[in-house]
Amino acid sequence: MNNTFVGHVDLFPVAIGKYKNTDHEKTKQSFINVLESYPKDKVYSDGEDLIHFFNDGDFNPRQHPGLESLMDWILDCVGDYAERFLGVKDRKFVDLNTWINSNKGGTQAPHVHNNSFLSATYYIQLNKDHSGLNFYNPRMSPSLRRSTIDIEPDVQTAYTTPYQGVFVEQGDLLIWPSEMLHGYIQPPVEIPRVTMSMNFLPETVSSKLYGFKISKL
Repeated sequence: MNNTFVGHVDLFPVAIGKYKNTDHEKTKQSFINVLESYPKDKVYSDGEDLIHFFNDGDFNPRQHPGLESLMDWILDCVGDYAERFLGVKDRKFVDLNTWINSNKGGTQAPHVHNNSFLSATYYIQLNKDHSGLNFYNPRMSPSLRRSTIDIEPDVQTAYTTPYQGVFVEQGDLLIWPSEMLHGYIQPPVEIPRVTMSMNFLPETVSSKLYGFKISKL
């Protein structure tokens, strides 16, 4: 009997949503003004050239000139992603926490975002020398959800590649499910890679038996 391969089925794909701010140049300058006025004693660094602003997640773009409407646009994109890819319609989302990273040469180790449904990164300053963002295959190391027995593949395929990089440009917004493992390595550069990261939950979470509302403390 011949062993004849007749095809395959791809199950449960995951989408990384990409949106573009067409008015980014004005937005970028507003962010630069925020960083230049940020108190130096509040800047957090882990020893590399990776600097965290608003490390407690308390950045509120609505309170800064030129950024007042940015979060409304981002929330519209989050709602579109939730409906387009997750089938979650007509939900108002809450921006849980927001912070800014500036990287002239450092590593964001693979990680997930806890206590969140969707996560996003807005790319404030980016050029050809800057890294994008890598998402890690949940079936392969170093995923937190890898199988209990690791068998190293002899041939790399789309199903066994350990991670996939996403190309981004200035003004891009990436949105993804918060449980997705992600990170990147930025080689040393003169001009920093600057991004804003965020987490989101629906304002109302409900089932047939119970529900609850989310609000920021």
